[in-house]
Amino acid sequence: SSDWAVGIDLEATLLDVQVKRLLGRSTEISLELPLISFNSGFMDGFLEEYHSAFGFADYGRSRRPHNDFLFEVARNGKTVVQGESGEIAPGDLRLGVKQALYPKDPCVSVSAFVELPTGDPDRGYGSGAVDGGAALLINKSLGHKFMAYLNAGVVFAEELRAEQDIELNNYLHGGVELEWLYSQTVSLNAQFLIQDTPFGDTGIESLDDACTILSVGGKFKLNPTSTLQVFFSEDPSTAGAPDFMVGVGYSYRF
Repeated sequence: SSDWAVGIDLEATLLDVQVKRLLGRSTEISLELPLISFNSGFMDGFLEEYHSAFGFADYGRSRRPHNDFLFEVARNGKTVVQGESGEIAPGDLRLGVKQALYPKDPCVSVSAFVELPTGDPDRGYGSGAVDGGAALLINKSLGHKFMAYLNAGVVFAEELRAEQDIELNNYLHGGVELEWLYSQTVSLNAQFLIQDTPFGDTGIESLDDACTILSVGGKFKLNPTSTLQVFFSEDPSTAGAPDFMVGVGYSYRF
């Protein structure tokens, strides 16, 4: 746009470490620290064929060389964020709390978080400021085999304190998930998320529009204390979200 120049073409690997603890029967506290690595990647050829086969948009990535790294954000000709390939660095540390308000069906809870600026904003690993947010969470059983999950929340974003300080807007987000309890050890789920943009009016459609993410996946209970999770995500609106995501999660109950 006339003010902004944004070029992002990369693959990001994220190791997200979360620790949660129950206090009593209705309160949960959590700590979450992501480790992030930006790279040129190796999947561009596959993604080009995948998007072409299904007719999905790709942010124009197919017009760039395969597996080439680009992460540059500038405003009024001055750098805001300049990413580097191949590094591994921490993101912003998140502290959270969740409180059950009504433990029966439907279960209603509220959650809140504060995010501390432990990531380097100049290279795209964090915001450089203290952010926070709150959400309403609802779980509802649909018979013996299905569960529905709803959430809606707000994030209070102060600003991006990178090589330039960028004022951010508070933004809303929400989601709905349907889970099929296939057996005592296997469940399958589909999830749709939507989030407003914190950037205001940049004149770049992919930044200004609300982002959406559609995910499908499953959870596999390995034993009474261990669970394996896999998921695949696509962005239906090609705005403000990764073009394609695949992930594996492992949880252990102490």
